[in-house]
Amino acid sequence: MPTNLLENPNFEEGQYNDPVIWWTPKGMFEDTFDNIFVPTHYIFGWREGFPEVGDPGSGRKIRRPEASVISLSGGFPDPVRVESGDKAFKAHTFHGTHDMGLMQKVQIEEGAWYEFSMFMHSWYSDCSTKPHDPPLLDDCKTRATDSRDYLLVGIDPYGGLDPRAGSVIWSNTTEIYGHYADEPLTVRAQAKTGEITVFAWAVSNYALRHEDVYFDTGSLFKVVENKQYERTVHLPPQDASREEYDSIVDVAFPKKQTISQSVHDAVITHEDLSKRTVHVWDVKRVAGSKEALEDWILERYPPLPELIYHELDQEPQPSELELVYPTTHLPPVITGKYDEWRYNDNTGKWWQHKGLDLRSSWGVWGDEIVCALPGRVTFVGEHPRQGGYGYQVQTMTTLDDERNVRVRYAHLVDGGAYVAEGDIVHANDKIGKPDNTGNSTGDHLHIDVQVDGVYVDPEPLIEWPTDEPEPEEESLPVKDKEDKPADDDDDNLPF
Repeated sequence: MPTNLLENPNFEEGQYNDPVIWWTPKGMFEDTFDNIFVPTHYIFGWREGFPEVGDPGSGRKIRRPEASVISLSGGFPDPVRVESGDKAFKAHTFHGTHDMGLMQKVQIEEGAWYEFSMFMHSWYSDCSTKPHDPPLLDDCKTRATDSRDYLLVGIDPYGGLDPRAGSVIWSNTTEIYGHYADEPLTVRAQAKTGEITVFAWAVSNYALRHEDVYFDTGSLFKVVENKQYERTVHLPPQDASREEYDSIVDVAFPKKQTISQSVHDAVITHEDLSKRTVHVWDVKRVAGSKEALEDWILERYPPLPELIYHELDQEPQPSELELVYPTTHLPPVITGKYDEWRYNDNTGKWWQHKGLDLRSSWGVWGDEIVCALPGRVTFVGEHPRQGGYGYQVQTMTTLDDERNVRVRYAHLVDGGAYVAEGDIVHANDKIGKPDNTGNSTGDHLHIDVQVDGVYVDPEPLIEWPTDEPEPEEESLPVKDKEDKPADDDDDNLPF
């Protein structure tokens, strides 16, 4: 049985006459009143002097309420006002409107989810009839026809006391007249600090002779919030070779994505899934055709997930490590050499640049990035541990001598890649737009190469379109970007 975290949840511990708080157009105040008694462990508050909610132009103002704990054993004559036990809390105004409620601050676990509930109902009349008298006659509701008492509960996840603060999470407003409903008013919120404040609040819109609100049986429980999550699955054909399967692992493993050769497992639905994405490899071998696969899914596991189709082409396997010049910008200009020393203003340390910077800009010259070495695309986007490179594309190639070569193209336009993870790319294929994302100071292309996890200088490997270029210092419309290392870059590890 979960523990109710509220103190005095049923108001059975009595009441006190300690200071209460209220707000006026001039600010917040604190004092005691002879006609306001509050349940122990709670704070009572209200707004006063503001225009009436239902008719702001009438000149009538919201008034200070009266309040006390009522008790059946103490002589209160109306049992319907008590939801459970012997006591409940009553707050009311005469010939005026109110904006009032109970609050309680509770120590809790930061980051956890909590559910607060309270039973509430209102009773109002423009006649002299009392709440416990026989049912109202129609003429007693003449002015009460358009009257409303809006009831709601809330949680401030930061532990504040102002009901008008933007941080308060409120339930929907509800009208409950004459008796308690079968279910309490309820709201959920996630605690942002080690203390939250719960609110049970009531706002009336028109001034009547009687405006009563009753509160009883509150609860606050820690709850397990159902969290939605996304699932990405790679679906290879069941007859995939070891080499084909390994090539899919190269794409899926770095992003911790699932590989399953069961179509059922790959496309299955679940109430906690906010999104399903399935990478289908060689759909003809998986299901015969795209149409056949989609019809099968719709019949058994609707709706369709996001389906991304890939071909299982035979990956190129160059015999030599030779790179094509990786940008369309001409003439070629090196703006940053491999292994040159650079100073990091953030850390106050020197570092070595493990790549080659080339003049290139989509925005200035309309340049594009060219695939330097055929292979398979293993990563596209901004890597969480390599933010300094900005938007990037990585490819992986296995040479004839079984050396593994990873090539990175960095600082692309955000979303500016022409390729997707898993694609086969060939030398001279255009793969994206160079830009200035990440930690750098102007448009350029950064390319770096690792062979079996060890960085190598790309410059002597590139087949330059003219004679090998030298660094150039002339001014440009946009300053060539100089790479700056991100503090969290894991620059010495292969992806």
